Amino acid sequence: MKQAQTVRPVRAMHRGWAITTACFAAGVLLLTLWPDSTVNSANFAPLREHGAAWSCLLRGCPAYGASARFLVSDVIGNIALFVPIGYAAAATLTGRSRSRRFWMATLFGVLLSLLIETTQLGIATRATDVDDLIFNSLGTVLGAILRRS
Repeated sequence: MKQAQTVRPVRAMHRGWAITTACFAAGVLLLTLWPDSTVNSANFAPLREHGAAWSCLLRGCPAYGASARFLVSDVIGNIALFVPIGYAAAATLTGRSRSRRFWMATLFGVLLSLLIETTQLGIATRATDVDDLIFNSLGTVLGAILRRS
């Protein structure tokens, strides 16, 4: 009898985190796949644009402000968007070792980001960028690490 009482809260938490993860993933999909005013483009060169923006910041070029805004919105925005995904995905995977939860949550976030970026290739008003995959993955890793702590 006692065993059934202790299992229910774990299952409820597991189910609750699964719903939370699904809601975060759906929200990210909606934000990233909704038509935008961006012209369809694709960047497959890792950190090319971000490197140029950092270089501009370090040199104090005339586009300093625009470069700073781009870095903050793109880098921090993409990382922050996926931290909850990593955290919630790791929390969903109860009953597994910490290491397994971490890697499974990370894989989920990376695959979700890859799905988004490849889908954006087919949307005329969206841009695909390998950097988004990198920063989204980093956000997922950070979220999973926060859950491990």
